[in-house]
Amino acid sequence: MEAIKFKLSTKREVVMKMPQVGDQELAAERAGDIKNPNSYALAIQNELVKLLLYSVDGEKLTGAKKQNIKALFTLGEYSEIILALGEALPKPEVPKLNVVTIEE
Repeated sequence: MEAIKFKLSTKREVVMKMPQVGDQELAAERAGDIKNPNSYALAIQNELVKLLLYSVDGEKLTGAKKQNIKALFTLGEYSEIILALGEALPKPEVPKLNVVTIEE
């Protein structure tokens, strides 16, 4: 399994699994039914971090520790983790499009 490892500005070392196709869908399912779109987006982001988080400072995290993410990180650390995840994702290129005729 591939992972990314990085140090936060607070010197804490974080290891996260590389995001895979389907992780966002699983995070959305775990986020539940939230009516406010902004709150829902934040809940998905939070669930995605919990899903991908592997270890902090060499300690492998269990499900129980991952669930209390607010106790694990300060807001600044959490923000850096979100930025690191964004950097880990491949930067897509816009594919070249061709207009074709098809039969209906």
